[in-house]
Amino acid sequence: MYIGESCYATLKDTIIYRNIFPFRCNCRHKADRKSEIERIKNNIADCRENGVCQYLICLNEEWDNMLLSDGKTYQMHRNIKAVDSVSGAGWILGGIDTEIEDVEGITRTSVLFCKHGGLIVPLTSGQENNGGEDGEEQYKNDVRYQRLLIEAERRKGNIEEYKIEFVLEVFPKILVDEARSGIPAEITFGQICLESSYGGETCVDINTGINGYNYFGIKGIGPAGSVTCNTSEEISGNKVPIVDDFRAYNSMDESIQDHSDLLVKYYQQYITTGSIEDWCDALNMGGYATASNYKELILGVCRTWDIIQ
Repeated sequence: MYIGESCYATLKDTIIYRNIFPFRCNCRHKADRKSEIERIKNNIADCRENGVCQYLICLNEEWDNMLLSDGKTYQMHRNIKAVDSVSGAGWILGGIDTEIEDVEGITRTSVLFCKHGGLIVPLTSGQENNGGEDGEEQYKNDVRYQRLLIEAERRKGNIEEYKIEFVLEVFPKILVDEARSGIPAEITFGQICLESSYGGETCVDINTGINGYNYFGIKGIGPAGSVTCNTSEEISGNKVPIVDDFRAYNSMDESIQDHSDLLVKYYQQYITTGSIEDWCDALNMGGYATASNYKELILGVCRTWDIIQ
C-alpha cells in the first residue's frame, strides 16, 4: 500500500504482478495438474528463458503473521481494495471503485504461502520510507543492479562514459519505483535509456530553453506544464520530423513516477504473463511508440547492461 512518500506492506499485498512477481526460476514442485501442464506447454519458450514459477504460482489470499505475546499487536495501515463498480461503494481512484480498510502490516517474520508448495518471506520489514537516497540504498543489493555494476565496469573504455554514469545513477531510482508501482525495472530502464538517449534528450523547449526533465517522451501536460520540442515518428516505415508538446516535470524522479503511473493506468490491461517480453508487447498494443522494432530495442538495452539474460 503506497501512501504519500511512504510504502507500507500489509497482509493484503498478495496480488500477482502487482505486489508479488513470480521468480525467474523453476519451481521445485513439478506441475501436477493438467491445467498447469497445459500452461507450461503453451508457453514453453518463455518457460525455458524465465522458468515455470510464473505459470505455477498460486498464492494464499493473505500473508500470515506470527501470534504476539503479552497482548502486543501489529501496526495497522490503511489498505485500498478494488471492488465491483457500484455507485457509492467506495473512493474512486484512477477510475476504480475502492474500499478503505485497516490491515496489519507485515514484518520480517511474516510468511506468504504458495499453494503449489513453498513460501515467500520479506527481505525488509516493508514499513520503511520509499523515497530519496535512503530508499535507493536498500535496493543496491538487487542482483540486477549488481550485474549492471559488473557490466558497467567491463565496458569502461569501450562505451561512452556518460552512458555509464547515467545507468548507474538511474537504476537505483528505478528499483525504488518498481517496489512502489509494480512496473518491472527492466521495462522502465530500457525505455528511459532509449527515450532520453541516456539522459541526453530530456525535452528542452525549442522556444524558451526550459528543460522539461521528460525522460520518456510522454506528450501532453505534466506537473510542471509542457514544453515544445522537435521529435520524429515512424509513419509508413519512414521517420518523419515533427514538433509537439511534451509533459514537463520538476525532476527525474517525478518523470519516472509519472511514467510508471501511466503504464499502470493504460498499459497494464494488456498484460497476460507479466514477463518482460509481455510488457514490451503491451507497450506496442497500447501504442506507446511508433517504432515497429520497439520491443527489440528495449530488450537490446537490457541485454547490453546484462539485467536480463
